[in-house]
Amino acid sequence: MKAEPASLVLVADDEEPTLEILTTVVQDLGHQVLAARDGEEALRLAQHHAPDLIITDFMMPRRTGIELIRAVRADSSLSTTPIILISAASPAAANEATHFFGKPVHLGDLEETIARLLADRPSGSPSAWLRWRGRSPARRGRRRSTGSHMN
Repeated sequence: MKAEPASLVLVADDEEPTLEILTTVVQDLGHQVLAARDGEEALRLAQHHAPDLIITDFMMPRRTGIELIRAVRADSSLSTTPIILISAASPAAANEATHFFGKPVHLGDLEETIARLLADRPSGSPSAWLRWRGRSPARRGRRRSTGSHMN
């Protein structure tokens, strides 16, 4: 049986400890990671490498997570990329992300969401991805739980 190739995940956070935790979580799931320390660097890396998934903090210098999401959605080569937004606040535009996590993040839920987004991502046309994105929030797994958390 042929092994699945590792997905490329872009992780963006301006806080080094959080960036390290997120990077480790993604690598432990068997994926490759690109790390960005601000929103502008994240957009540049996304445009150059076309990641399979983006995980971003909301409050970052040079471009917020919401501004990053909007720039990615406006780029036809990236518009179908699933995006996980993480924030201690509850930004009004959080629904622009594929999935939103409030801090503290339960790491098990994050791992499950990463795996599901990468496994569920349809190949091919952007319209297939937009139909997938239109699934109900309950199907997208917006829930809280207890256990290991990342602040």
